[in-house]
Amino acid sequence: MTLDTLIVSCTVCWDWRRLVPLADIYLPRRRLFDLYWHIVNNPRPDKEAQVYYRKKLNHHFDRVAYMNCLLDQYSFIPEEFGIWVLEWPARLVVNGIWPGLPFTRCYLDTTATGGSSRKYGFNFIANHPPERESIQLNPECQPDNWTPSLHIWDTTWVRLQFPWRLDPVQYRGLDHDVTLWNCDTWLVVDGESSYFGKVVQFCEDGSPCLEEDDVADTLPDWIDYLKLQWDGTAPCQKESRGTVIPCFTLDLPLIKVPGEDGEGMVVERLGWSCYSF
Repeated sequence: MTLDTLIVSCTVCWDWRRLVPLADIYLPRRRLFDLYWHIVNNPRPDKEAQVYYRKKLNHHFDRVAYMNCLLDQYSFIPEEFGIWVLEWPARLVVNGIWPGLPFTRCYLDTTATGGSSRKYGFNFIANHPPERESIQLNPECQPDNWTPSLHIWDTTWVRLQFPWRLDPVQYRGLDHDVTLWNCDTWLVVDGESSYFGKVVQFCEDGSPCLEEDDVADTLPDWIDYLKLQWDGTAPCQKESRGTVIPCFTLDLPLIKVPGEDGEGMVVERLGWSCYSF
């Protein structure tokens, strides 16, 4: 059974809901099923984010085409990620992370979010078509070895000043360090790498190229990453006092343009959309 079939089966009656978890379910799918119920049983609502999702969620997002585009560029895609793209209920967005949402840079008055709240920064997972990129994981042992990876998200706090506001947007959060939640996130898709399937987080300056003594902070796989995002866990094993619900949200649409070296680059399109203050 697919993930959506498992979820629907649990709504038939109490007996079905009791029996479905006892079925022989493929492990990654079972873990996503468990994640679904973890989210249902631990709600973390954000009304403004839900308004955005209802307005902007692409209900015609072609999941199969998205996966085929990835497979055209990479020989292997972690199955936890693949099943999530193909079968996860789109309406249940985890911390703004879904490829069927607009490709934007999301500005908030905080970077410390979780649950159904949106996530601050560039949602590269919504870049269509997804582009082949690489990161350097072991610069000391393999200085010339770049590992194919899928760019997921980039969060770096920026203090904003707008002409219609007298004061800059002030950071809201329970932590004094406004850079604590800064993080550049990647999913390793190199089938020959020991990091295959892991989610890699770079938390110092957001650079995907490590210095000599740096070690990449990794999460076991995509499902673990999603659970931590829902629970509002700070990146790179940092200690945080918790998350807050944003009071200010602004979106700048992103577009891809040719760069001077022939490579594509992402720029902010002029104009923005404000959803709350």
